[in-house]
Amino acid sequence: CALEQFNAKVTPMQYEIKLFNPGNTHLPADEHGLPKFYMFVLASMLAFGGYLGSLTLDHYKKSHEIHLIVKLIGAAYALQAISILYEIIHLWYYKYNGYGIYYFDLLSEVLEGFSQTLIAFVLICLASGWTLVETEAIGSKKNSVATLLREPSNLLKGANVVVFSIVAFVVLSFVLQIMNKSQDDNFSKFHDHESTPGHILVGLRFFLGIFFVYSLHVTIKHQENRGGDRLLAFLRRLMLLGGLWFLSFPLLVFIAGWFAHYLRHRIVSVGVLTLQTISLGILAHQFVSEHSTYFKLSTLADSGVLPGAGGLVRAPKVSKD
Repeated sequence: CALEQFNAKVTPMQYEIKLFNPGNTHLPADEHGLPKFYMFVLASMLAFGGYLGSLTLDHYKKSHEIHLIVKLIGAAYALQAISILYEIIHLWYYKYNGYGIYYFDLLSEVLEGFSQTLIAFVLICLASGWTLVETEAIGSKKNSVATLLREPSNLLKGANVVVFSIVAFVVLSFVLQIMNKSQDDNFSKFHDHESTPGHILVGLRFFLGIFFVYSLHVTIKHQENRGGDRLLAFLRRLMLLGGLWFLSFPLLVFIAGWFAHYLRHRIVSVGVLTLQTISLGILAHQFVSEHSTYFKLSTLADSGVLPGAGGLVRAPKVSKD
């Protein structure tokens, strides 16, 4: 063709190619259905949170105090709800621009991690006997790990091994989450924890579960010498349900490896969020409902700070966080 011999200067062209998945969306196959699920969970949490808030307000009007355990689980509940909100916003933008808002996605993961850390801390303190088992004050052991976990308010009175361990754990978890998030573009990573930092996070959760079961085992052995069949039954149920909460996350990550690659992210995300939300709801209800088993057995039941029918062990005259 004669035109092929013509040395023409072609005007520079700019073009953009957009590839969409079915439904005219940028969301990948492993995110399919997750935005609707997150919105359902968030709506449920807000509705149930309103109910819990009304119970807490009623108790506050009577006692003019809110116990530390209620504050901690309330903070965990709020962090989880905010985490879900950030993830919904990220996925909504992802649907239209193909990359979402990275920092919202990161904040969602970090806040969820903080929420899980608070739940783990509350469960381990309960396992050590906080508000459930009254123990004699032993001056020589006032700074022991078990004593500090049994009275978490003492952690604010100065530096100690528990405070150092908590700070170190939070910092380590935060660094691992950042490192884990930086590997999201790795083609061999099919869910949030399918990386070396993710595996370490799973291992930390497993370690905390072992520590929880051991602490509760020691508490049960101590209480067996003092009696209280209903309290012992409650502690054993706490060991079962709390242990399941700690170990379910590593188990979900392990089971996800058996499924097709595009299903792994949904299995881990839906499974972890479902367990986290249900656990938060159950714990929060136990701490603010006057009809819960925890309130009836708590050593704080007679103090006025937490309502209840009276504990099976003698409650102290003055309630302390």
